[in-house]
Amino acid sequence: MVWLIWLVISLVLSFFLVGRKGWLRFWPVGLVALAVVYILDSTLIRLGAFAYHYGLPELGGLPLLYFLSAMPNGVTIARFYPPRHWLRLPYVLVLAAVLLLVEWLMSITGNFRHLRWSLGQSLGLNVVGLVLVFWLGEWLGVLNGDGTEPRRFPLIESNRFLSPTARSTFRKAAGRFSSISTTGLKAPSKKPVSGAAHSSSRTDIVSL
Repeated sequence: MVWLIWLVISLVLSFFLVGRKGWLRFWPVGLVALAVVYILDSTLIRLGAFAYHYGLPELGGLPLLYFLSAMPNGVTIARFYPPRHWLRLPYVLVLAAVLLLVEWLMSITGNFRHLRWSLGQSLGLNVVGLVLVFWLGEWLGVLNGDGTEPRRFPLIESNRFLSPTARSTFRKAAGRFSSISTTGLKAPSKKPVSGAAHSSSRTDIVSL
């Protein structure tokens, strides 16, 4: 039940703070966050560092609802990624402390248990995970850190192994998807038929 509450809180905060446009821009960072959480946590669970409880069904030892909450949380933290370099380390440390507080609350409620682990190690793990998420977000071109709109999927657009035709096709498809996502599908406009066209068509019919 507690993991369901955590997922709902994460989704509500994400949609409220980020919005639809933010989700369209930062959803790749959410997928990165899912991958990072799964790789780090499942590895440490197998090593016997800590364990989750009351989270059936499980995915590699992680409660499924907790794992899914990484997606909206990743989008939210990407939305507020500082454009100035000197603010990024404090931002990472603050987020790591918030995650540590959540972990402590889960520990005292019996939903998370340290086996061969400590809160200090968790703080370091949080910092490593956040750095990986932001670094991969920049690598993908979603986070550019200068406050401007990033290029869409620059790794594919600048890939030397792809032919110019393939890159052009991808750019057109991405642009079409972006326009549909932001503006929606529009019905084609009907052009009015001029009176001259009507009269000419009638004359042709009569002549037949």
